[in-house]
Amino acid sequence: MAKTYRLTRALVLFALAAVLAAGIFIVRSVVRHAMEPCKGTLVEVPLGELTDPAHAEREVEVGSNLEIEAELRTSRGGPSVYEQVRVVWRRPDAACSCTTIPLPGGAKTFELRRDRETGAFIAVDYVGRPTVAFRKTETSGSVFRPKRLLEPNNVGALVFLVAIGALSLAVSKVLLARPYATRLRNWQSATLRNDGLVESPTGASLGRIGPRIYIAAGDVIVEPAVYEGRDVYREMPLFARKDIAAGHHDRWTNGTLHRMRDARTLAILATATTGIAVLAHIISA
Repeated sequence: MAKTYRLTRALVLFALAAVLAAGIFIVRSVVRHAMEPCKGTLVEVPLGELTDPAHAEREVEVGSNLEIEAELRTSRGGPSVYEQVRVVWRRPDAACSCTTIPLPGGAKTFELRRDRETGAFIAVDYVGRPTVAFRKTETSGSVFRPKRLLEPNNVGALVFLVAIGALSLAVSKVLLARPYATRLRNWQSATLRNDGLVESPTGASLGRIGPRIYIAAGDVIVEPAVYEGRDVYREMPLFARKDIAAGHHDRWTNGTLHRMRDARTLAILATATTGIAVLAHIISA
């Protein structure tokens, strides 16, 4: 059994290393896919730095590509309102700009103007009140798009998470199998009486369980080192909690072998499914 335990532990550790290595590759690929290249940044400017934002000239710059986007939300029985109102820099040389400028969501009308001296752009609401000012800056970078994480070619990341869960269960089963596979299998079968006395299969007294140890009477296994070399009629050995376990050897053996078998099965399935997920991810990319 000790050899089986060592092989099971080695298989689970190998599977854990393989799945983690594959998972790092998948997660990095998914993160790269979720990052969209961008160019240009809209930098907000304090309105106090402008000369006269209320009378700034109308925006006449050719090719500014500035647009105002909004999401319209209609509540049942109520008026329609705009949400996520923002200034977007549309660029022909990039999929998107690196930033947008948010505007007050309740307003319905905006106009873009440009300050004469600073060259900053100003968003003015429908009553002519300046709300925000900003400049265009040439930069490059990337923008995180959470919606891309839900695309079909990112299913490999979900498979990786499931494999990690399966391996966590496999590790727990290996840890549960460890005590009997490495130590308890060498213990002596015995019987615990209702009065706390521990007897061998032949009826000889082996000792007594210590105080405040609650184990149901019946089959137990005990640590032989507690009573070996002692005269039970002169000094009654006391079994501490770490020296006694409830159940027969057959029960412990079957349970330990079952846990190790489950651990090996989970490790093999986790490794195989993760490998398939990596291949599918490479092909879809």
